[in-house]
Amino acid sequence: MNTSRRPSKERRHCSLFPIDITAITQQTIQHAAAQRGLEDRAILALWPRATGDMLAPHTMPVRIIRSTKDTEQGDVLVVKVTPVYATLLMHQTEMILQRLHEMLGYRPARRIKIQR
Repeated sequence: MNTSRRPSKERRHCSLFPIDITAITQQTIQHAAAQRGLEDRAILALWPRATGDMLAPHTMPVRIIRSTKDTEQGDVLVVKVTPVYATLLMHQTEMILQRLHEMLGYRPARRIKIQR
């Protein structure tokens, strides 16, 4: 009769090597951003600072719609927002774009489209 105990599930899945969670997180964010059309993941990282403590938890940049050469409207940053905060976001779009411009060194879009 074998009296040795099998290791618990926690121990069986435990790695002996440390995992670099920063690298994994950055790869995940970059992949998600690229799928959303936000190639520049800096927008996602800077979004809470650009919107402020009140709007950040209720808004999320979804994608950037790139303009074609024949339109003069420019790129559009699509932002998903909870309905209650849509009006507040609408009134602060220029300020948010200006903050992103200051933090990134370029203007990521000419306007924000609100998606509820």
